[in-house]
Amino acid sequence: MSSPDTKKKEFEQLLTEAAPSDKLALFFNLQEQRATISNKFSEAFKTFSKDQDLEEYNKKCTSITLQLSSLGAEIIQIENSLSTSNPEWSKTISKIRELEKSKFLLTVEDQVLKTEIDNSKSLISNQVSEQPTAGSCFYEHIEICEKQIKENKLKFNQYIESINEHLENLKYDLNETSVGINSGESKEHEHTHECKH
Repeated sequence: MSSPDTKKKEFEQLLTEAAPSDKLALFFNLQEQRATISNKFSEAFKTFSKDQDLEEYNKKCTSITLQLSSLGAEIIQIENSLSTSNPEWSKTISKIRELEKSKFLLTVEDQVLKTEIDNSKSLISNQVSEQPTAGSCFYEHIEICEKQIKENKLKFNQYIESINEHLENLKYDLNETSVGINSGESKEHEHTHECKH
């Protein structure tokens, strides 16, 4: 198994030899992987919410964080390698990366808030003495957390919308580049064909 430094050098070499459109295609592949891993993070929390197995949840979080970090490093390499040949693509990838980071942090915050709500509800139900009334600190805390989750959901959807918009723009550019290359090859082929007569 190759070391992280070896893998990084191999990836740098690949980028050195790749055309800008190939780098962009590689970015789309990494972006899909990132989406899949992010979904695993949400699934891990749902499982934890049911079984409360903190050790297993921590293992999954560590694994997912390492995978996201590795993908992020490769995406930064692509971003940097496009900075001179295609600066607009590089800037767009940077914006997507920042939005993905914000989206991930929001997901983490939501998980903390949901855990806070569950813990508060558990404390309320476990009290032997009189039940706290609406307006008590437990209920207030739950209401504050729920309000924040709703606000986060709006932000989260805005992040997704922005990410998708940037991805669509890049896909359009990639398709335009591909069409340009193909039409150039067709014209070259026609010219070669004409010269043979």
